[in-house]
Amino acid sequence: MIKKLKEIITEHEIISLILIYLITRLITLIPVYLSFYSNYGKGLPPAPTWYLANKQGPLNYHWYNALFLYDSTNYAYIGLHGYAHKFYTMWMPLYPILIKIASLISKHQELVSVVISNIFYIGCFILFYLFEKKRLISIPKACLSVFLFGIFPGSVYFSCAYSESIALFFTLMAFYTISVNKSIKNTILSAIFAGASILTRIASIVLPISIILDNYKEMNYKKKIAYLVISFAGFIGLLVFFQLKFGSFMVFVNEQHLVYNRLFIPFYKLFYYEYLYLVTYGLSIGVTITVLLNILSLLVAIFSIFDKDSWVPRWYIILSILTIADTGLIKDSVDPMFGIFRYILLIPSVYVLISNLTIKNIINKSLESKLAVGVIALFLFFNTAMVGYFIGMKLFLS
Repeated sequence: MIKKLKEIITEHEIISLILIYLITRLITLIPVYLSFYSNYGKGLPPAPTWYLANKQGPLNYHWYNALFLYDSTNYAYIGLHGYAHKFYTMWMPLYPILIKIASLISKHQELVSVVISNIFYIGCFILFYLFEKKRLISIPKACLSVFLFGIFPGSVYFSCAYSESIALFFTLMAFYTISVNKSIKNTILSAIFAGASILTRIASIVLPISIILDNYKEMNYKKKIAYLVISFAGFIGLLVFFQLKFGSFMVFVNEQHLVYNRLFIPFYKLFYYEYLYLVTYGLSIGVTITVLLNILSLLVAIFSIFDKDSWVPRWYIILSILTIADTGLIKDSVDPMFGIFRYILLIPSVYVLISNLTIKNIINKSLESKLAVGVIALFLFFNTAMVGYFIGMKLFLS
């Protein structure tokens, strides 16, 4: 097993990736901690009044609490007490299960939650690198691509006590195993990883379908059926559990509607709602920047569909973008989906597209190319800092 792994990636490459990971975490987390500790020593809590009123998370200045956010409390609660109330069914169980296991080592749920997310994020770095090394046929270029992946706006969520890094890890594993070959063993492994991603974030429900569609000609009828059965087995088991415990296998949908009153619309109308919110409340610089970041993020995701060099299944990109339309807009409100830049984090093609644009423009020495690289760099660094600042202040935009 170790010998086979060494054929794929060397120890030197792994060390390089860990260093890149640490550098990107430094860049990404500096604004988080600057804002988090801004009131330290002034007798003020590290959270705004509304955050205190809702008791969302620990309210002290331990370093890991800067990354323990709004929903982090719910993941930790499920890990400790299970689905004690139907309200918690809105969060998938795999991350809480990992927290439960890790709590055998340490009773600090906030700390283990953050550590788990970052361990899986390092795994994402390695997998993304393997894809990019194969695509670019260049270790330096692949390392640059991984660096851009690490400082993408909103990537700080991968280091927070949220489930994004775990869902992305299993998504990349599902892509990787099926891309190596279409053997029965790899097909089963890919299906298992896809199922694990679904049990981490419900948005991954499009993952098995997209992989089958993308490999439709290469997979025979039996493999397609097996892939669906294996990948959805865990989710179906969860639905059966909900039915037995709460009397409704769709209890999580009902709870979401009660709490958020969500509205499904065609994804292109999101642009209209973002614009409407900007017109109504756009006097604030923070609102303006966030709306622009949302729009740019959605455009990057859409443009990534047409990136011919991408290794990400096109059907996955399309279906993921379509599901975004039902993940944040509230009925009877002009509030936009402040979390678009977070929801696209599970679509790896956005990182590949940014990498393509940057590398191609670096190679081209024209003035236009230099300007393009400058714009991309500004987009990445400025918006990464902006997201980090608001997270440190616990002013959530998702």
